[in-house]
Amino acid sequence: MKKAAIISALKAQLGCPQQRVKKQLVAVATKRKNNTTGYQALASCKVDFSKKQSVIKVSPQQEQLAQRFSLPANVKLNADTAQPNSNGLTELLGSITNPTEERNLALLFLDIRNFTAIMELHPAQTVLQIVRLLFLMFSKSIKENGGRIIETGGDSVYAVFGLDNPFNAVGNSVTASHSILADLDTFNTLYATPQFGLDLEIGIGLHKGRVAVSYSDLDYGHLTVMGLPVNIAARLQSATKELNNTIVISDEAYRTLEPNDTTAATLIRLKGISDPVAVRLLGHPYHNGVSATA
Repeated sequence: MKKAAIISALKAQLGCPQQRVKKQLVAVATKRKNNTTGYQALASCKVDFSKKQSVIKVSPQQEQLAQRFSLPANVKLNADTAQPNSNGLTELLGSITNPTEERNLALLFLDIRNFTAIMELHPAQTVLQIVRLLFLMFSKSIKENGGRIIETGGDSVYAVFGLDNPFNAVGNSVTASHSILADLDTFNTLYATPQFGLDLEIGIGLHKGRVAVSYSDLDYGHLTVMGLPVNIAARLQSATKELNNTIVISDEAYRTLEPNDTTAATLIRLKGISDPVAVRLLGHPYHNGVSATA
């Protein structure tokens, strides 16, 4: 069967926009070629298209909202003020996004300290080059220990561990964190300090928990991982400044590594988190003390 025929068949079966189907075909072909494991690249539309046409009864106001989305070709909206289906819009909008599943993952947030001060002292092009080099090193440590980078933004990295192999996900995140710190020391000694007079430092927050995992609906192939544990991990990264330690891990995650440790954890308050969180310090104090800021 020719490629065009395959695309047309998939489009008719799944009700997906043609461009998305093309991307899915490429993703499937690439994944098979590389013989990798993990999430399936082809995530079919969840709307039931077994019927030739699905008619969803909505109110005129609901229709205005629904039309802001790229609805499947064989879904028709029927604005009926007399008998709208109160669940119609909810069911429709809940089924046009990519499937989501819950996973138990280890979470890592990393941020470069004193980034604003660095930007004030050096041209943006220089800073961008330094950040790119750092992220290349950090990415290698993360991937070597079974992690996957979910997001990067400015001077920060967000990664998860346990997507493909849940065994020892927390331990792998800790190993990756220490590897990152070792690489940073070498980078400072051989490059950042002699070339630019910089003593770069980072903060790392580690946590674990059940989170929602899905492919992004905006950028196919890009994973989205969300949930309260993600927020806590991000706040733990911020807490490295006040605790003057480069790695802060939640006691909940730490207990999976050292369940028999009888030493007391430290309770701290995190912005936006109702209850205090018990933490452990696994890194070292900042070279410049607690004044290290973002």
